[in-house]
Amino acid sequence: MKKFIYLASAALLAAATSCSTDEGLAGGDGNGIATFNLAPTRGALVTATSNGNTVDSDPILTINTVEGKSNEWTKQVGQIFTEVLPEECDGLNAIPSTEGVDNFSTNFIYTSDGNPFTIYPVYSVTSGVNQIGVFYYDKHGQKHYQDFFDNQEDGKRCPWGYYSNQSGYRITVKAGYKFGFYLRNTQNFGAQNNASVFHSNAGENAASCSHEKHLSLGDSNECLGKGIHAATFHYEGRTYLGFEDWEYGNTINFDLNDMIFVMDAEVKVNDKPTEEDVKPEPNPTPDPTPEPTPEP
Repeated sequence: MKKFIYLASAALLAAATSCSTDEGLAGGDGNGIATFNLAPTRGALVTATSNGNTVDSDPILTINTVEGKSNEWTKQVGQIFTEVLPEECDGLNAIPSTEGVDNFSTNFIYTSDGNPFTIYPVYSVTSGVNQIGVFYYDKHGQKHYQDFFDNQEDGKRCPWGYYSNQSGYRITVKAGYKFGFYLRNTQNFGAQNNASVFHSNAGENAASCSHEKHLSLGDSNECLGKGIHAATFHYEGRTYLGFEDWEYGNTINFDLNDMIFVMDAEVKVNDKPTEEDVKPEPNPTPDPTPEPTPEP
């Protein structure tokens, strides 16, 4: 039987943040493979154990809540995303024209180099109640999930627009592992049900069929825009991430910017991943060994 140990932290109990998940490991898969320091409002350090043995000595995934950026920075970087993928425009067929944008993809996972990065929620315009999390693939290609953020505060949705006074989340994924982000839609009249999970790689998503041509049925009876609910790109040393939480609708409903996040590093993007692409690299390329100093 799996169990979890909760160690209270007085420092965290005194902290406060807006719109962060308040459920610790709720939404995780309970496989006991990571250490999480989440949710200042919860005031807990969560250590996962499995079969009575602590397994966090070499975790695959760690997430820590950290201090956020200024409100001015949040708005500035958020505006960059909405310039690349504007509101009420068809994000499924977008070709970014903003100078400096590269590695744009709407079907992707990332590959970790082992270095930590911080992701910041910056923008949200949606009627849905959503949770955001990280998933990764283990050596068998199986997915593991962990929520770290939601768009509610005190049981109410956060205001539409740019976030204010919002914490960041420091994430470390073990080098060589493939990972992505997901949006769990828990309440949205545009969703197929009340527990839709939309992954950054479209192959993990069920096809969403709307009445518009970009999701019209073809000869194979599959949706032409099958499963796309996210977008990413690099710009000025950062990685941008946006989600679409709508399941049905017309073209403008798929603008892929209902919730926007910015990472403080360029994380390697695997465009259009296949089944083999999700498995971790068994021997990730190490840092080069320095040349020995020649003796005089």
